[in-house]
Amino acid sequence: MRIILPVIIAALLAAAAAFYFLSQEASAPDQNPIAPRSPAQQAGTIFQPYNPARIPAFIEISQPWFEGANSIWGATGRDDQGHIWLGVSGSENTPARLFEYDLASGAFTDHGDAVSALKANGIYRQGENQVKIHSKIVPMDDGWLYFSSMDETGENPDDGQLPKWGSHLWRFRSSADHWEHLFAAPEGLIAVSGVGRWVYALGYWGHILYQYDTRTGETRHLRIGSEGGHISRNLVADKNGHVYVPRVKYFDLPPVAGNEPAESDRLLVVTLIEYDQHLNKVQGIPLINYAGKGRPEDSHGITSLAYLEDGSIIFGTHTGFLYRITPNEQSAAAV
Repeated sequence: MRIILPVIIAALLAAAAAFYFLSQEASAPDQNPIAPRSPAQQAGTIFQPYNPARIPAFIEISQPWFEGANSIWGATGRDDQGHIWLGVSGSENTPARLFEYDLASGAFTDHGDAVSALKANGIYRQGENQVKIHSKIVPMDDGWLYFSSMDETGENPDDGQLPKWGSHLWRFRSSADHWEHLFAAPEGLIAVSGVGRWVYALGYWGHILYQYDTRTGETRHLRIGSEGGHISRNLVADKNGHVYVPRVKYFDLPPVAGNEPAESDRLLVVTLIEYDQHLNKVQGIPLINYAGKGRPEDSHGITSLAYLEDGSIIFGTHTGFLYRITPNEQSAAAV
């Protein structure tokens, strides 16, 4: 573990330095939003002219250690100052912690753990743990960073058993140095995405989509649908406030005469559903190369995404295929 964490951080920070040069209920929403940013700025990316001769430099970063640290998973983000944010998950009874890395000074700042944050917000339940920060750490137009923490105790994908302590959506700003609690959810909120005003979070089991409005503090949710214990590790939001979530569903094939029904008689169909900012369905696009041939539970779904300078989004699947979403403010996106 002492080797795994530095390697993950080194890869993340090297990419940032070499290619981009990075210079419960919701409380009242922030009243002093900053100027809107492009989706690329939202992701903390600075685009520069392509130079095939530039060779990235990789350096190993020594991060603060804490007893029980497990993994960073996908919990990474960048803020307007170019600082790298990491959610380091714990193990067993060790809660996840939030770290900030200043690329200029090379210093890490420990911003505390999820259980201490629950206690500080007055919502801690005796015995509760939040072992993971698995979501991206997403900067929004109000100047806050949004992310989720979650528990895994007792969860079971086979019978849909939810984690004992559920999960929480948080926001954080360095100037306040305080995890502000927005809402609790019974599902495990594994992914967070958002651009501008609306923050989206995805929970398991069943792909439950949550929306948080950073201007009004309103929270809404709906069930998208996912079978076989599958949960995508990411979801995608665009500059128009639209969100894209995989729906994973089995369909029964016509029976073959004289044969007993088998697992192979069921067809797994994956559709990327686009919703607008009012959570109205806009369209559904088949994702042929999404889940692969194994069990749905074994697939991590959307495993990566990147916002491009023109506002389009590239995302990758567990099976190694890339898709491009080009948003359209007046109609459905091109996928």
